[in-house]
Amino acid sequence: MNVLNRLKIRTRLLLAVMIPILLTAATLAWTTASQIQANGEAELKRLENSLLEARKTGLQNLIDAAEAVVLEAKNDPSMTEAEAKEAAASRLRSIRFDETNYVFAYTRDVYNLAYAPDPSKEGPTKNPVVRGLVEDLFNAAQVDGFYGYDWMNPASGNEEPKMSYSTIIPDWNWMIGAGVYITDIDRQVAAAREEIEAGMAEALGIILLDTLVIVAVALLIGIFVGRSVTRPLKSVSNMMQEIADGDGDLRQRLPDEGNDELAELGRRFNAFVVKIQDTMREVGATTDQVASDA
Repeated sequence: MNVLNRLKIRTRLLLAVMIPILLTAATLAWTTASQIQANGEAELKRLENSLLEARKTGLQNLIDAAEAVVLEAKNDPSMTEAEAKEAAASRLRSIRFDETNYVFAYTRDVYNLAYAPDPSKEGPTKNPVVRGLVEDLFNAAQVDGFYGYDWMNPASGNEEPKMSYSTIIPDWNWMIGAGVYITDIDRQVAAAREEIEAGMAEALGIILLDTLVIVAVALLIGIFVGRSVTRPLKSVSNMMQEIADGDGDLRQRLPDEGNDELAELGRRFNAFVVKIQDTMREVGATTDQVASDA
């Protein structure tokens, strides 16, 4: 209360108008930003899942087709098992997709059966990284077939996230699979995130602009209302000061029309001035009488 008493009434009125508006604007901005961010994150998650599911579906359909090709050779009665395996591996080498991707095939002891980019690299491998990956792909094939991992991308020269799908050929104990890099999904999600952030910035900009307009209007209203309060009070103060100094014009009156507190103050002040006038007349009359009697 002491702090407010140090402020002028006009300042208090302006604060009473401006503080609720600014608090409301800040709350609205925070709520809007939080809502946009929450909705944006949910939309980004849906987008990422949708793109990833599309890749998974494509991989699964491809490997299902590759499995059918292998099983066709496996079940061909005109070929021996060795001939069927060679035919199946040859057919797998011919399957290419997205220009650079291919179908691979391994045995349980990590023997590369089909490697379309360079068939000369087929055969046994002792690379511990490859051996670990093949084991993971065999394990994934026994669950749902999908397995995500990071792998060197020859196109970029960097390790990038990759999604693979694999399945096992019964009796032969082959694992056939294919994988695709999903870095572009991250790029699409990042681009969508930038759009959402731009939308949030635009929304906050609109809120800020609206707030400035409302603040300007409220400021004008506050000044107008403040003057309607402080001007009569100033008049009372000036008249009281003049009366106290002995130079007051007791014929002046304050506006007393209305039902508000200022009108009531005007009526009471005017009544006070009338009493002073009456008192002054009585004093004057008494003084004149005393002077005449003397």
